[in-house]
Amino acid sequence: DNDLRRCIEHIARACAQIADAVRSGRTEKIATSNTFGDEQLEIDVFADKILFDELRASGVVATASSEEVPTENRLGGASYSVAFDPLDGSSVIGTNFSVGTIFGVWPGTSLLNRTGRELVVGGCAVYGPRTTISVAIKSLPSMELILKDDKWFKTREFSTISEGKLFAPGNLRASQSHAGYNELLSYWLTNKYTLRYTGAMVPDLNQLLIKGKGVFCN
Repeated sequence: DNDLRRCIEHIARACAQIADAVRSGRTEKIATSNTFGDEQLEIDVFADKILFDELRASGVVATASSEEVPTENRLGGASYSVAFDPLDGSSVIGTNFSVGTIFGVWPGTSLLNRTGRELVVGGCAVYGPRTTISVAIKSLPSMELILKDDKWFKTREFSTISEGKLFAPGNLRASQSHAGYNELLSYWLTNKYTLRYTGAMVPDLNQLLIKGKGVFCN
């Protein structure tokens, strides 16, 4: 599918540009918040714009929506719709923790009333010591790509995740008001699971994909 290939290529281009911006340290606060009340940094807005611009430039994306702009935005194409968080974990970027981008691609011209089972592409980019994209494309093996000299290279394939004894729990404060969540955390600790938590969902989730084991919750 040439249209899907083009969509993925433009997402990858956007991720390469965001990686460069992360390295350049564009982390100043801009005194605004998104619809969900999260304080925005300059790089949040920049990453959002880059992704929208690249999706529009692809010529194949009909609709896109992001965490920063959570409405359907018409981009001129007719084949696919894309939802994304341009920079997950930006609140920890100032401490030089890894952060990332997460995205999903659906066939058609709308994101409304869609399910995960309808996804044709799901993926995440991690901006850390290396810049990588882990991507699952329907009917193909899932794979990791690494950015080197402004080009993406395939480094490995992966498939299922086993149970393993790694856990990455988000929103730990909720355990104080949610008895079931607190019980689950106690189970993992009692059974000597290894905690892997950075404060950013994308890196936490990606490590489980690459290691092939563990559980993430939020």
